[in-house]
Amino acid sequence: MSCHVCRYSGEKTCDPQEAEIKCMVCGRCERELNKPESCTMTATYKNPWYIRGGHYGPEYYSTTATPVDYMGYQIYERIKGLLFDVVKDGVCQTQCAGRLGAKNWIDEQGSI
Repeated sequence: MSCHVCRYSGEKTCDPQEAEIKCMVCGRCERELNKPESCTMTATYKNPWYIRGGHYGPEYYSTTATPVDYMGYQIYERIKGLLFDVVKDGVCQTQCAGRLGAKNWIDEQGSI
């Protein structure tokens, strides 16, 4: 499961629904940015390709994107329109060049 970290309090919540509720109750993003949809929680998940010394990216990926739940996985659009991470149990499983590619990869896992 991916965890969400409030950009103001730093509080970590691993339940997406609980994180959204806490964010709405806090309201700080909405007040400061004057936009109700601006509540930003950060999802953090493990990069399994990381090697100590900074090779193959950071140890953990972070994104403010809202995940798409699909067949027990979460799909995060980490780089707008370009890169989609497929996450399960808090670990990135693969990276795809489109949301459809991410869904196709998940579908293929069911047939293996």
